[in-house]
Amino acid sequence: EREGHTERIVHQAFSFMSKNCHRPLSLQEVADHVDLNPSYLSTMFSHYMGISFSKCLAEMRLEKAQELLHDHRRRIADVAYAVGFSDPNTFRLAFKRMTGLSPSDWRLAFGYVA
Repeated sequence: EREGHTERIVHQAFSFMSKNCHRPLSLQEVADHVDLNPSYLSTMFSHYMGISFSKCLAEMRLEKAQELLHDHRRRIADVAYAVGFSDPNTFRLAFKRMTGLSPSDWRLAFGYVA
């Protein structure tokens, strides 16, 4: 029963994150959405998902960014803002950390340039 409760809560949190990852999103906001203390949600999330809330949110954003980068007409800064980063340079660093390539190099490597 306890595991089912955890699964439901984490699923609700994950779904909310997925729908809102395009904008600034805090653990507090997600915790409020599922009616839990942020610290408790963070622990529950990490235990169930195997990664932290912040890492999961970053991965969601960067996966969405990869989709948006397919459109060569989109500027990289616009992609950064569209996936919830307030600073394009922070986005570039996070993208490179995750993929091993900068966003522009990723586009080149996968043929998404004009």
